Amino acid sequence: MSMKRLLYYTAFGDIYRHFADLSIKSVQPFLIDTDLFVITDKAFGDYNCIVVSDEMTPVEMMCFRANIEDFVNIQKYDQVWFCDTDIIFKKNVFTIYENEPHIKVCRESWTTLKDEREWFGKLIPDDEFELLQNENGINGGFWMIPRRQYKFFREYKASISYYRSKYDDISADQQALNYIYYCKQHTFQISTMPLNIECFPARQEYKDHYFKHYACYPNEEKKVLMNKEMNK
Repeated sequence: MSMKRLLYYTAFGDIYRHFADLSIKSVQPFLIDTDLFVITDKAFGDYNCIVVSDEMTPVEMMCFRANIEDFVNIQKYDQVWFCDTDIIFKKNVFTIYENEPHIKVCRESWTTLKDEREWFGKLIPDDEFELLQNENGINGGFWMIPRRQYKFFREYKASISYYRSKYDDISADQQALNYIYYCKQHTFQISTMPLNIECFPARQEYKDHYFKHYACYPNEEKKVLMNKEMNK
């Protein structure tokens, strides 16, 4: 029996729907036995759009990354993948992780928790942070959860809610992911993908990358670069 996957995006506002449209077009050739959904505030394209309220703050929009279970029965799938809208796929990353038992996440090799705590480490307790401060930050833009670890979503939601009770910024989902990765290893099997899987053009280049993640660019520059990449 073939593996069944779910891939989803969150895209709120015209510019992010444009990014999502580009990303989806780049990944479609690789979507064998994969259902794709977009959580959005306005239906677009010929996609399975889950339309939710457009009267949300940016923080609330980001938190929808943890809410796929509210809209889709994930028990129908062997794996759940999340993808940021600013990613352009070059090769098939999904087949690498068939039958993978671990949660897979991407780390940023140029960061450390010590230097970027405001983006990665504010939920990590100070005593643990002291030991982990030279570790890399975990990027919240691309990850995979295998069926045996779907309890991750409950922990993810709870960690985001806890973060929002203490802070009011758009990094809640990424802060929660770093907390789970560094502080919940006893609860989850979770490991990073090889560095060459994800290429950040703004920070690093790998010749053999599977996708380009245009994080760290202003939106207008990101739009130009993603369009250019798709037109190669």
